Amino acid sequence: MPQENLEQLINKALNFYIKQNLSENLKEELRIGAIKRAERDLQLAEEWYELEEEAWEKINL
Repeated sequence: MPQENLEQLINKALNFYIKQNLSENLKEELRIGAIKRAERDLQLAEEWYELEEEAWEKINL
């Protein structure tokens, strides 16, 4: 295998490995963050739901 082709192959393999690891790490960080914020997010959703219900009641009177 010529040197240039070997270098290209190694470069492609390294790029693939780095992208794959970054992608997996990002997915894991997003998953952990979502779990950490789940209770807060649910509380916010419930609060906004109540406000929206009040607004719809006023509109539909």
